[in-house]
This record gives sequence, C-alpha cells and structure tokens, in this order.
Amino acid sequence: MRLPPHLAVLSALLSFGALAQQGPAPTVIGSRVVGESGYEVSATVESVDLAARQVLLRREDGSFLTVKAGPRARNLAQVKPGDLVRATVTETLRLTLTRGAEPASGMTEDVARTPEGERPGIVRVETAHIVGDVVAVDQAARTAGIRTPDGVVRTVPVPDDVDITRIHPGDDVTLTVTRRSAIAVGPSAAAR
Repeated sequence: MRLPPHLAVLSALLSFGALAQQGPAPTVIGSRVVGESGYEVSATVESVDLAARQVLLRREDGSFLTVKAGPRARNLAQVKPGDLVRATVTETLRLTLTRGAEPASGMTEDVARTPEGERPGIVRVETAHIVGDVVAVDQAARTAGIRTPDGVVRTVPVPDDVDITRIHPGDDVTLTVTRRSAIAVGPSAAAR
C-alpha cells in the first residue's frame, strides 16, 4: 500500500523518533486534520493450533498467512476454522500551530481487548506527536520550512484550507498521527 503524500512526510518524520519532553502548555493558534486514510482486510481461518498459538489464515487473494497469537491474546479457543478475521486500520494526521511554551513530543498507546470467553478482538490506538519549529514560510509556494527534533529542516506543503498568513518563523508545529487498528474474529458467512 502506498501512503498518501501527507502520511509519507509524517512517516519520514517519525523515523527520526519522538522526544520525551515535558513543559507548560503552548497557546494553540490553530489545529486541523490535514489527512486521513484507511483500509480493511479480511481472511478466513483455515486451522488453529492452540498448543503453538498459531492460526493459519487464507487471504482474499487465496494466499496463506500463519499468525502467531502473542501472550496478551486471549480467547483463542473460541476461534474455529471457517471464522472470518477482519482488520481495519485508519490513520489521521493533525497539524497544530502553537506559540509560547514548547509543546511536548512523544508517543502513547491504548489497547482494549474483548472480555474473557468472547471471540477474540482488539483495538489499539497509537498516537505520535512530533514537534518542529517553523524556520521559513513561502506564501506563494504554500510551503513552510520546519526544523524537526533531529535538526534537519524539511519543506512541507501547507494545505489550501490553512491560513498561511498566520504561520510565522518561530512558531511551533506539532504533527500528530493517530493510527487505530481493530481486529475482530466472527463466524463465517455460512454460520450466520
């Protein structure tokens, strides 16, 4: 899967790592979602090896994939051949312009699992905040030069619906990517 340009830029920024900084809350000038993407995949359970904690899946294209259930996965005994496994992933990119106190960079993760005795399922929400500072603005080209935590200045496009006249050198920019992954196991279509 090819990432949209705004998520490709964020992926590049994330590869440099997030800093764990703490500080007073900044003054937020503006914040908006500048990109969203997502996809869904499904597969059918072919077999389950409870002792090895492995599930053999047949993808929609007919290929096979063996998945090992980690120690946090529960209710594996509820999974049967023919069950449908569906995974949904969505990513949201938010751009926040701030002034004043330096905002914090970092990552958080929240995980929720289905209760004991039900079919397996999990929802994971990972959020990364990457802080940079504006070093240049080109209003004609609608770009901003942003220095990221690794010290490199990157030129990024400013979306058309962002008021570029409000962006000035010295402003802080926080790029926040939220990735939500959900995996659910349900009965096959024939069993419903």
